[in-house]
Amino acid sequence: MKKPIAHHTLFVNIACGSSYIEAPEWINLDYRTTSSAVRRTNILGPLPFGDGTVDVIYCSHFIEHIPRVRIPGFLMECYRILKPGGGIARFVLPDFEEMCREYIQQRESGNHDKADFVVMEMLDQCVRKESGGQLGTLYKMLEEQRDASISEYVFERCGENVSYDYRDKEPENRWLRLLKHPAYMLPYLETKYCRFISLLFPSAFREQNVSFAQVGEKHAWLYDEHLLSSLLKKYGFAKVLRVSFDKTSIPDFPLHPLDVSADGRPRKGRESMYLEAFKV
Repeated sequence: MKKPIAHHTLFVNIACGSSYIEAPEWINLDYRTTSSAVRRTNILGPLPFGDGTVDVIYCSHFIEHIPRVRIPGFLMECYRILKPGGGIARFVLPDFEEMCREYIQQRESGNHDKADFVVMEMLDQCVRKESGGQLGTLYKMLEEQRDASISEYVFERCGENVSYDYRDKEPENRWLRLLKHPAYMLPYLETKYCRFISLLFPSAFREQNVSFAQVGEKHAWLYDEHLLSSLLKKYGFAKVLRVSFDKTSIPDFPLHPLDVSADGRPRKGRESMYLEAFKV
């Protein structure tokens, strides 16, 4: 994924996952990676940049995974590393208000399958105890059944989140991936070890309190525009602007492929909101 960008601009993609730009102007950070284009970093610790050295931060679908008690530190770190007088942070995350409005609209219209899905969309990643959760099971079922009407709705809501990784495939495919990408082996073995140790816990405690979702998989909170804007301003940002998936205040920002899919749809689905926070 390459796009020419002005050489004087430094972009930082925090919690990039598999969506990043390979270019000298971009620094991509994540907890775990199999790519040489991504730096392995504790992205909830001090970010590896000096004060006021970064022009643009891009952070997609990470804020909602951060424990609430860690949000102040993370937002202050983002503010610290941005250049004064023009630094911009673009945050992409699920919009709780949009989900609530969508739920009410679908329920009142009698589209109960769609309304039920929105409930799952809101809550599954907050409460799941196994990797993939009910959403993962639904995605796999839709792939197998090819129910065009609900499949299109789910894809429209969630975008590329509707995917099937190695945990959902046949065991031999999972092992092939583990062998191909050794970075996944340690987390896999850690999960197996934790499952074994958890057998020592009382069953009622285990069922209520033990989760085997992957690190970074669960949502820690839900946000709407007002809530996140208030937090951004509280921790230093002078102005927060809501934009659409295909609009930005950032010069030379590669909307495609980061936020716009090849077919022109929002890459992360209609559930997402896009806020740009400015440092003066």
